[in-house]
Amino acid sequence: EPSSLIVPRKAVLELARLANSADDTVELAFSTSHFRVAGPTFVFTSVLIDGRFPDYERVVPQGGDHVVRADRKRLREVLLRASILSSEQYRGVRLRLSQGQIDVMANNAEQEEAQESLEVEFVGQDGFEIGFNVSYLLDVLATIETEMVELRFGDSNRSALILGVGDDAGRYVVMPMRLYVINSLHIHHVRGLEETSLSLGPSLNLWVGDNGAAKTSVLESVSIL
Repeated sequence: EPSSLIVPRKAVLELARLANSADDTVELAFSTSHFRVAGPTFVFTSVLIDGRFPDYERVVPQGGDHVVRADRKRLREVLLRASILSSEQYRGVRLRLSQGQIDVMANNAEQEEAQESLEVEFVGQDGFEIGFNVSYLLDVLATIETEMVELRFGDSNRSALILGVGDDAGRYVVMPMRLYVINSLHIHHVRGLEETSLSLGPSLNLWVGDNGAAKTSVLESVSIL
């Protein structure tokens, strides 16, 4: 009968360090509270985590209206270059998909911008855009070992599924980020502002005024979007 164990993360990392040879044969034994792994040169014992492991299958996206296949190494290099000019706090990048191409875009508070394109295989709607924390994408692409990767997207608010093409051993789920482009603000009854409308430029916008001119109210309005 199949058994399910929840092993502490530190135990897994230590086992990976001890069992550094892929050819080693190890013996696994476990009780209701502990498990032991015995290898040719080590014996490792750890406690088990009590409880039921979350049903991860429920969060794995099914299907996907937009599918991208790309060279893993080249995609990772493009994301690495874009990450240099992403926001240090949020690390956001925007992906725009079209037939045969993916555009990777990033910017930061210093008005620095990056945009780079990569040839890919794409099935889906032209112009589809989605945002991610670039660090998560880089972590996944560093873990996958296949030459090609496949990215499956539903819509811009749903998780993406990333797979190594030809490798069924791993599935990677990455949550998207909501990246907004604000062109105008209409503020109604926020602190000291009764009603006002503002047009915003594509880069840095300055709000200048004396104390009590409701500058903080403008920032508050943006923060709650």
